[in-house]
Amino acid sequence: MSRARDLADLIATGTDRYQSKTISTNTTLTADVHYLSGKTMIINNGITLIIPVDSLLEIQQYTSGKAL
Repeated sequence: MSRARDLADLIATGTDRYQSKTISTNTTLTADVHYLSGKTMIINNGITLIIPVDSLLEIQQYTSGKAL
């Protein structure tokens, strides 16, 4: 069974726009949210990441991004 939780760590925080993370627990993203992650995001073996149909998980070309 998936444990629903917010992936705020995938969203821009502070001056960082995005960064790569490792998903190590079954996770459901919040509905109606645009998430950004770096290209080295890892979803561990046997872990389920559920992305609602009205959300967007965008994987960027670089590992992290920062605002000027």
